[in-house]
Amino acid sequence: ETLGAMTVVCSDKTGTLTMNEMTVKAIITADCCYRVEGDSYEPQGRIFLEGSDEPVQVQPGTVLETWLRTIDLCNDSQLTQDERGLWG
Repeated sequence: ETLGAMTVVCSDKTGTLTMNEMTVKAIITADCCYRVEGDSYEPQGRIFLEGSDEPVQVQPGTVLETWLRTIDLCNDSQLTQDERGLWG
């Protein structure tokens, strides 16, 4: 019954078990598809409109900015750097 009420499913097939990491590789919104570039948990990377080689400049009030803000506010994870400089 609860499963039937779902409207969004997020899934990760690679990296979660083998590398113990879950990272975003794509964002699909109501108006666009984006690919996300970056490795591991390092706090760097870029977002591209699907089919473009130019990074997106996230603008306030857009669907993408609202999505990113929601993802930020709807979790309590923390990104830290260890003494070796590795992020986790």
